[in-house]
Amino acid sequence: MKKTIKRLAVILMLMLGLAFVAACSDDGGDGDNPPPPPPPPPALTDITLEKFTSHQELSDFVGGLEGEGAVKKEELVKEMSATLDAELKKCRLKGNYDDEDDAYYGGGMVMDLASPSEEGSASGASSPTYTTTNIQEAGVDEADIVKTSGDWTYVLGGRQLHIINTWPKDSFKEVSKLKIEGLPISLYVKDELVTVISKVKMASGNKDTKLTFVNVGDKASPEVVRESFYEGNFIASRRIDGKIFIVTNPSFRKDKPELFLRPDKGLYPECKNNKQASKPSADFISALNQLKLRNVELIEKWLEKRSLPRTSRLMKNASGVVSVADYDRYSRSKGIKGDSVINITRIDIDDLNKEDAQEYVVGQPGIVYASEKSIYIATGSYASEAGHTVIHRFELVADGERISYFSSGVVEGELLNQFSMSEYEGRLRVAAKGLASASVYVLDAAKEGLPLVGRVDGIGEESQIDDVAGWEEVKAVRFVGERGFVVTFRQIDPLYVIDLSDPVKPVIAGELKVPGFSTYLHLFDRDHLIGLGRDADAEGTGSSIAGVKLSMFDVTDNANPKEDVNLIIGDKGTYSVAIDEHLAFTFDKSRGLLAIPVTLCEAGDEKKFGYYNSQFVYDGVQVYKVGADSGFELVDEITLPETGDESADQDSKCYADHFGGDYAGGAQRSVIMGDDEFVMVVVVAENGVKAVGLGKEDVGSVNWENNKYQIK
Repeated sequence: MKKTIKRLAVILMLMLGLAFVAACSDDGGDGDNPPPPPPPPPALTDITLEKFTSHQELSDFVGGLEGEGAVKKEELVKEMSATLDAELKKCRLKGNYDDEDDAYYGGGMVMDLASPSEEGSASGASSPTYTTTNIQEAGVDEADIVKTSGDWTYVLGGRQLHIINTWPKDSFKEVSKLKIEGLPISLYVKDELVTVISKVKMASGNKDTKLTFVNVGDKASPEVVRESFYEGNFIASRRIDGKIFIVTNPSFRKDKPELFLRPDKGLYPECKNNKQASKPSADFISALNQLKLRNVELIEKWLEKRSLPRTSRLMKNASGVVSVADYDRYSRSKGIKGDSVINITRIDIDDLNKEDAQEYVVGQPGIVYASEKSIYIATGSYASEAGHTVIHRFELVADGERISYFSSGVVEGELLNQFSMSEYEGRLRVAAKGLASASVYVLDAAKEGLPLVGRVDGIGEESQIDDVAGWEEVKAVRFVGERGFVVTFRQIDPLYVIDLSDPVKPVIAGELKVPGFSTYLHLFDRDHLIGLGRDADAEGTGSSIAGVKLSMFDVTDNANPKEDVNLIIGDKGTYSVAIDEHLAFTFDKSRGLLAIPVTLCEAGDEKKFGYYNSQFVYDGVQVYKVGADSGFELVDEITLPETGDESADQDSKCYADHFGGDYAGGAQRSVIMGDDEFVMVVVVAENGVKAVGLGKEDVGSVNWENNKYQIK
């Protein structure tokens, strides 16, 4: 009996030892340095948004952010009265009614036309077919610096809106241009209305967002019909039919209320020897007292909605309206910290008199994705733990008439860009980079908490080349129907095909490893993807990144993706804006033409051109004939004039991308248009527009004023 017990004890000890060894040699680590466990996700109670229930609750929340520095009514009234009393000692120079120092919120109507010419005519000519903005989702337009209807093209440049008659080609010319307040960054066009988004510095000192609405029914005399100002930095926008949605990032205001601190200048006594020639009149004193009473009312109203972001709207032939959203437009979650605000605004461009719909969320801005029915904002976790992304879903109710918060969900990891999200058949697919690999999540977008339906992990988890292993960085994502495509990179470019046909059990169906990496994936046809990115070798060093790479991927078989054809453009230093900006990728499906901006650099003398050994060739646009089997055939190179005075300035462009450099004149966008007889490419550069027919026929050019470098 004792021997039996001893044998059982030995067997038990051996079993425990084997279990211990197995645990130490688990695939999740090497025994000595096991991978850290992922941080726990924030609780739904910490990320779910809740409305403020009263003005007082919202005011208390803002007051809590201000802490001991919160202003009080008595202090504001005292300061205001002292400022107005000081006016009693001032005088005016005779005839001095200069009001440049008058502060106001917003600007006036900006209607300064710059040298309009006679309107061109496209009558009698066939209508062209043309490329439009390269958008992510059908039916969801994205703002850009150029929009066209074929006959007419609208371009932002030199802080102006340029209206160009682009078709027929013999009529090519600029018809008019309109100054835009601030820094114009993008525009939309619907029918005869152009909406320009710009960044402006307001009288309050804030850098805010402005929308200028321009009626272009008369191309020679565009007319501003409305201007709207939204506090906060511009984050993103979308247009769905007749509704524009903008996302901005205001903060709870730290400034004091705007008050009337100076009576009419005509009431001041005149100056004599820099002193008052007479005592202030009874009318002047009465005006001061009236201003004090009015300011007390303004202070009381400001305290009621203190520190809240404001919106200003100016309509043609009407007075401006400044509005502050009610408390029930504001939401927050328990995990939110700080004074940053996300503002989603809907503007009805079919009826500019209609009041905007707005929603405010207390929190940091993030990546914006929109479908025809929803707007999603993905931001870092509000909880103290790192490594999670919180996604808020907002419904567009009644065809976008209202914006309504629906719910929030969470995924592990960080998102790359807007292409990391895609709504499909009521579910949201999300690609996120985690601590050790990337994952694709499927969330139920129709249920509270956006619950997890399914997930697949291990994307880019291990790269085994030359005995060097490690996780890969996500470089590109694209969801198409029931498939997802993820590009990762460490030394080579693995393209992963994700089968999402079963949303509960998504799987990595196939993987392809080729040198370099793609940063943008474009659907060529059902079974092929165009990849645009960088060439690289397998050396594993940063200097291994070389020219621009175009790839044609065959994804007919999910389990066996192939790179049928690839093309390397230039050498180290060669760059395309389209690598980082999908709007610069112009694909004409009907003609099989692809146009991308290119700064072309070729290998040169290392002693002369330094570490990157690159010599500048040209700035411009390359046009390719594209086929699934034939690949990429260069059919035209549209070059722009050099924008430097010496060769050294030109060659510096070849490493500007590596060191964050910048230069004027580079190609930014292109539009392909034409008919059965003639096809041309309209190139939009930083300093103008150039139109060239395929085959090098110059059509025309437009230059921005006050620019050193002209397009010819």
